[in-house]
Amino acid sequence: MGSTPKLFIIGDSHSRALKAGADALGVSCHDISFSGNIWSSGNIRYNGRRGIFVRKFRSINTQLDELREKMGVADLSNTGLPVLASIGYHLGRLAPPLSWNGHKIHSGEFSEKNGDLYISKSFMTDYIQEHRGHLFKLLRQMARHGEVTVVAPPVTNQKSNYADIRSIIASIIEDLGVTVYDPMIELGGPDGFLAPSLIAEDGQHGNEAYGIHVMRHYLGYDTQDNAMGAAQ
Repeated sequence: MGSTPKLFIIGDSHSRALKAGADALGVSCHDISFSGNIWSSGNIRYNGRRGIFVRKFRSINTQLDELREKMGVADLSNTGLPVLASIGYHLGRLAPPLSWNGHKIHSGEFSEKNGDLYISKSFMTDYIQEHRGHLFKLLRQMARHGEVTVVAPPVTNQKSNYADIRSIIASIIEDLGVTVYDPMIELGGPDGFLAPSLIAEDGQHGNEAYGIHVMRHYLGYDTQDNAMGAAQ
């Protein structure tokens, strides 16, 4: 028999590196992940009767039902385990549309000569709340029941507006009373990007080595050597 799970990992495709890191370190955990498209669609919801549920996607609700049965709980927002989550960002569905017409949040990127259109951070905050409010509600509910840490997605390349949106979302989540861990504080290179040795083949996600670092930080292991090695 395997060891008793000590952690619940839940989120989008970025959570797979976290699970890989946990497995590599021998940390038993429950986990479930869905595409960022599903998380950002507005169909993943929370209510007092059903807990976490998904509208329109029967197969995903089947996975949720199976996990609830496996964990012996009625509500996946209240499992009794610490939660490590990659929920609330899903930047690939927020940032790109802004660039289609040259909208820029950061004043340093804005150029009227290039036909850019400026977006204030207050407007962007409201925009994010409109599109991610259902996920912030879910995180707030989970935090009421126990420890929740949201891992911000790694930065692997330069994309317009990503950094500002990422920062705004972190602030919103922290204002909910939920802990946000930004791996780039330790792993960001001089260019502000994740070291190539920690990037998955698709160029967008962290790999297992990245997941190991995040898990070592989360578990309170000494990460200094790990961070120094990643920056080389």
